[in-house]
Amino acid sequence: MLRGDVFVAVVFVTYYLPPVRSFQVQWLVLASLVFHSYGQPELLPLLAIAVLGSLIIHADRAFRQLDAEEAASAVRANADRIRQLIGNLEQRGARVLLLEVPYMGRIEETRSVKATKAIIHAAFPEQDRWLPVALNRDELRWADGVHLDERSALIVSQAIDDALKALLSSTSTAR
Repeated sequence: MLRGDVFVAVVFVTYYLPPVRSFQVQWLVLASLVFHSYGQPELLPLLAIAVLGSLIIHADRAFRQLDAEEAASAVRANADRIRQLIGNLEQRGARVLLLEVPYMGRIEETRSVKATKAIIHAAFPEQDRWLPVALNRDELRWADGVHLDERSALIVSQAIDDALKALLSSTSTAR
């Protein structure tokens, strides 16, 4: 007999084990399938198809939308506006840095994302304007292919913080 308290404890502890970090979402999906199929195991295939189908359909839909969108004129207009805002800030003595936030691999390869990156990098070609953020992309997860989940957002935030600290220490030692 499956004891709910023991099951939850095992799932919770396993979720936070370092070897499970790269597939925590899959672990929770599997645990959910086990939990929900315990009373009626014959429904497990139906539940698995529903869960996995939803994930696959959602990711595929996001990919197709990003691959079909033609947003070059809007991106160029936004880049021009960002350049104006940066100019205003720099006239006041601020230093402005740009960075790229990662997308899920398949989304990053879409025509829309590639075009956007090309336009933005053409608008801001100065290498010293870009903050180099070192990330282990294998540790990142996206809730929907575009938006990072909470854990991954913290990883990216920490990487940005580390990059800023490195930049500050290199500029203070150069003086």
